[in-house]
Amino acid sequence: MDGRTVIAGEVPNTRMDIREMLEVRKIIEKAKGILMKGNGFSKNEAYQMIRKLSMDRRYPMIENASTIVISYD
Repeated sequence: MDGRTVIAGEVPNTRMDIREMLEVRKIIEKAKGILMKGNGFSKNEAYQMIRKLSMDRRYPMIENASTIVISYD
């Protein structure tokens, strides 16, 4: 990823933006799955956990989700 941030509601204007968004979504989904399996969270609880962690630490969700995925692997 090249450091660009996609703002909610913003329409991606290039194929790269769409690919980046898909990659981010895949990583967040994988992190949610790890939290669901490891902690018995629902999909929504796992998402909220990543979201809260991101707000508390002031890091983008993708960074926290990536940390969860890397820690699990």
